[in-house]
Amino acid sequence: MYQYSNYPPDIVESRHGSWNGIQSRKHQMKQLYMSTSSANEFVVLGGLEILKSNGERVAMRFCAAVAVEQNEEGTVRIASYDAFAVR
Repeated sequence: MYQYSNYPPDIVESRHGSWNGIQSRKHQMKQLYMSTSSANEFVVLGGLEILKSNGERVAMRFCAAVAVEQNEEGTVRIASYDAFAVR
């Protein structure tokens, strides 16, 4: 699973156990919109399928506001990601 070592302790604690019961998840990007005022901001529309540990599959749509940044070495990474799901 993802390592949260770069996050404040209260954020790490709030994520503890958050993926219990989830076997896998699959995101599918359907549309991508770029901000006209900032080339590093996007809105993503897509679908998400979750497979729970009990075998149940849950499908939903999602929308995410994404901002990316580039470091001194030229590596691009996600600076912020705010997702909203609709079941």
